[in-house]
Amino acid sequence: MNNSKIQRRMAALWSKKGLPPGVKIKKANEADRLLARRLVYQEYKRRNYIKSVADLTRNPPDVTFVAVHCNKIVGTASLIGAGSCWGPEKCEITQFVVNKEYRKTSVAPHLIRRCAQYAIYRQKTAIRIRISPSHETFYEAIGFCRISDNCPSRLIDEDMVVVMEIKITPETRTAYPMRYILGKQ
Repeated sequence: MNNSKIQRRMAALWSKKGLPPGVKIKKANEADRLLARRLVYQEYKRRNYIKSVADLTRNPPDVTFVAVHCNKIVGTASLIGAGSCWGPEKCEITQFVVNKEYRKTSVAPHLIRRCAQYAIYRQKTAIRIRISPSHETFYEAIGFCRISDNCPSRLIDEDMVVVMEIKITPETRTAYPMRYILGKQ
């Protein structure tokens, strides 16, 4: 799929669909965090991103958001702020997983948008994410830009990842959709 098709698809997700019926995005409580960690562990283990559950607890997140449908967690994204290696003014999205059945919906962009809202609230200047190069087009479509290549993954030493960033600009903090909230670089 080329870039323009993905950008049109993302625009359609924002403008027409919204979240699928019955799906809600919320800040995770302690019970939600445990269930979200299980979802992340299962998906990361399936993809060979991690060797053990201890890999998920190295850098505990500041906040976790979950997408819930029929009392089941179908997606999760966490933010590391001050504990991030990027410095106190930036934050990083980690442990970002959407259940396979919900990947063709707008759950993923809405989880990222909720993380962005929290980052804005916490006065951050940028959001970063480490991704597999195969996912780069999706993140570009919602406003992220590549800032480095071939960085070592924090989960498995031999895996290489791409680091992408989206800057939070003061004049574009309130618009919708996300690429207008955060501003394209």
